[in-house]
Amino acid sequence: MYFGKIKFYGGAMNKTVIPIQNVSPYIRYVNDFYCPAGIAHNERIIFDCEFMFCLGGEGHMRYDTKEYTLRRGDLFYLSPHVSNQFYTAGHDFHAHCIHFDWMVPEEADNFMAQQVYVNRNYSREEMVVINRLNKRPLWDVSGLSLPCFLSGLDCDIMEPLFKDIYHCFCRMDLASRIRERALFMQILSELFVARYTESGIRRGQYHQSTVTDAAEYLKLHYAEPLNVTLLAKRAGLSAKYFGIQFKSITGLAVHEYLLNIRIQHAKSLLLHTSLKVEEVAERVGIEDVFYFTKLFKRHEGITPGRYRKRLAEFV
Repeated sequence: MYFGKIKFYGGAMNKTVIPIQNVSPYIRYVNDFYCPAGIAHNERIIFDCEFMFCLGGEGHMRYDTKEYTLRRGDLFYLSPHVSNQFYTAGHDFHAHCIHFDWMVPEEADNFMAQQVYVNRNYSREEMVVINRLNKRPLWDVSGLSLPCFLSGLDCDIMEPLFKDIYHCFCRMDLASRIRERALFMQILSELFVARYTESGIRRGQYHQSTVTDAAEYLKLHYAEPLNVTLLAKRAGLSAKYFGIQFKSITGLAVHEYLLNIRIQHAKSLLLHTSLKVEEVAERVGIEDVFYFTKLFKRHEGITPGRYRKRLAEFV
């Protein structure tokens, strides 16, 4: 596709998936977006992620092959390298937009949104940057399934958050940068509450009660040998069908959901008891201490022993 005079190619779509609790967001740009009635913006792609939260009016988004209408309280989530075009018809439109990465990028992969998205007359040096951005790493999160369009969010909660993060972005002090990230995490928290129950079950799904029951069972019996077949039998469903429904509703496979529970309990035991690492592993249902250590490090980025030692310094 074309953006100004530069041809953009959808970059490599291999994404690094990180658990939602491990995100370290980088807020690149926040703007107060106002579009009068009867305006059509150029078709574009973006190289990071974007939240567009409608504060008022009505606008239309052509996204990939579909079209959506945004009104007050609606949120649009744009992913990198997806063709999109925004336009208005008979109404003005007002929104706050947040450009962000799920993780803080390496310096070589970073860019200024104003330079890339606003400027159309690129210099030769800027064209080099643009071409490099097609290949920048992509991130996705597990544990929070976000569709591109979320309708009818609580405006009393979401509007102040988006307005505050915009005002923080407009200030240059360090305290505002810290608060900016805190507000973004608050937005994610509210999106999670809107989408999921306390058990992490996606709301409004056909098998919500079945999956909720399975999730509660996992929380109570996490130290026992558990698998999809056992849970499916309890629900009266085939293992394959149950596994598909569980992941569709929670955003996680059964083994991933169970591992999250086990790791959380392991962290508590490491912090609040003097149990050896192999004893902690057994307490949470993993008999092989080496396998437990491997899983813990993959999940937390640090070994159980180092986790305990590091936290002990702050207690």
